[in-house]
Amino acid sequence: MNSYQIIETVLQIILIVIGGLLVPYAKVKLGQEKYQQILTTVGIAVAAAEQIYKAMPKGPEKNILRYDFVVDYLSSKGIKLTEQELKTLIEGAVLELNEVVR
Repeated sequence: MNSYQIIETVLQIILIVIGGLLVPYAKVKLGQEKYQQILTTVGIAVAAAEQIYKAMPKGPEKNILRYDFVVDYLSSKGIKLTEQELKTLIEGAVLELNEVVR
């Protein structure tokens, strides 16, 4: 084995090790970024729904319209979540919006 083959083998081993560490990290990082993007988008949709329907009297119809607006907005952005995930994120965004208003 000459020195070129040794260097090539060492580099391949290094790349395998780095790849083994980097790929899982990238998956986690991209997942966190996507989650943060979804949270931001939900917050924007909730704030918009609050603004659009603020003149409407309080009641279940207003809540349904706001919820439907947020769901439609998220769907238009390609965000697909379960019903429970949607409700949880929307409630969290509403709570956060109400805390800012206070």
